[in-house]
Amino acid sequence: MLGEERRKQITNLVYRDGNVSVTELSRLFDVAEVTIRRDLENLETTGFLKRIHGGAIINEALPTIPLFVRESENQPGKRLVARTAAQHINDGDTLTLLMSTTVMQMTELLRPFHNLTVLTNSPELLITLARNNKDFTLICSGGTLLIEQMAFIGPQASELFDRYEIDKLFFSCRALSKERGIFEINEYNAELIQRCIRNSREVFLLMDDGKFNLRASTLIVPWTDIDYLVTNKELDDEWLEVLQQNQVEYIYAQDHCPLPLNGTEETDAES
Repeated sequence: MLGEERRKQITNLVYRDGNVSVTELSRLFDVAEVTIRRDLENLETTGFLKRIHGGAIINEALPTIPLFVRESENQPGKRLVARTAAQHINDGDTLTLLMSTTVMQMTELLRPFHNLTVLTNSPELLITLARNNKDFTLICSGGTLLIEQMAFIGPQASELFDRYEIDKLFFSCRALSKERGIFEINEYNAELIQRCIRNSREVFLLMDDGKFNLRASTLIVPWTDIDYLVTNKELDDEWLEVLQQNQVEYIYAQDHCPLPLNGTEETDAES
């Protein structure tokens, strides 16, 4: 195993468990302890973890989970959710795609469509779309670049989305509450999403099944502001009642969901 791949797996373990042991990692990856110590030294420079005697712990002062960590989490679930969401796009739509690892999975699925206008707060998402879609109009906000997320935040980023009428907004969030609604990790992300929701005709919330047990501190909006919840999690009766009471359509992402063929044909997802 290459060192880069080993360090990525170590990062995932730190994120999952909160701490790691040099001895345990040495056994797991079948390398010398001195190699693991060098890996931890390397990862400490990213700010994600702190070395301690015999191992390392997650850096609790880190405000957000780095993009490269989240990209490796639950990829099959995220791809399935993205594929299902893409079924609801039509040629000529004006879309907002707010940066998340689930929304990022949609970029390759937009190739069959024509004449889309796409607004985003993500330079990475913009570049990916530009490589493969020559007849799209692509617009990226400015603002303060949050390096860990590769996304623009702040007032300048939010202002862009006030200047357009959006057909469909696709976004994800950090946590859900049955009682209160949709949550994010900080007020900057929350304010940006609020602005986009206000200016969108249809609002699609994309959530893979790994996010239903997470917590976050900042309320974005109540459930009444969401039109569709797209998820690969089979919801229980309590969740279904919450969505029904708030007139949120549940779109269940299943393995047999087809790829979008073109922007003029829509395939109804099971709900």
